[in-house]
Amino acid sequence: MNKIILLCFAFVSISLTSCYYDVDEELNPPLTNNDCDTTASKFAADIQPILNSNCATSGCHTAAVIAGGYVFDNYNDVKSTIVNDSARFIGSILQQTGYSPMPKGGGKLSDCNISKIKAWLASGAPNN
Repeated sequence: MNKIILLCFAFVSISLTSCYYDVDEELNPPLTNNDCDTTASKFAADIQPILNSNCATSGCHTAAVIAGGYVFDNYNDVKSTIVNDSARFIGSILQQTGYSPMPKGGGKLSDCNISKIKAWLASGAPNN
């Protein structure tokens, strides 16, 4: 009888010491979007495709149609336009009050694309 009580006590002791509380955040960390790498934003690979698909479109900011005085279909015009008036450009793509929201008639650029543009500008807007 003492052996049964001792075995039960041992079983309960082992069972209780093996229990622990799982922290959901540690087991399942929140998903983050790490797809947006802004550490090395390059004009040809990152910035020009964003501008081509959202800004330098037919009837907008091209050499043929210089809407708002902005031309975004080549590096030299992009650099002189954005660098000389970066506050206006950033205000427009962020669609802030007081700025003409861009792209006109379209949705706001993704946060990732805006971050890439800002990173490129912060690095001196190189032609890379």
